Amino acid sequence: MKLSKQERETLIRWDEENGSATIYTHNPKLQNKLLRFMERHPTMAVMTGYDATGAMNFVMEKKRLAVYPTEPPSEQQAAQERMRQRRI
Repeated sequence: MKLSKQERETLIRWDEENGSATIYTHNPKLQNKLLRFMERHPTMAVMTGYDATGAMNFVMEKKRLAVYPTEPPSEQQAAQERMRQRRI
């Protein structure tokens, strides 16, 4: 079954009680990162399943997963990026 880009989601559930994180994702880059992590550290992460839509499920130690929001560029950085784009 083919999903639209809007329907392809990533869900992360943090379990505070047992210290695990469950990741359900359609994102191929994230899937590959998690598969590589799982290969390098088989005791810290496991793929628990996949479905017909292309999503994969993983469970890993909560402390091994981090989410970092990024700040928007400053006006100076934005101006530098615009100048760089003009040169290309």
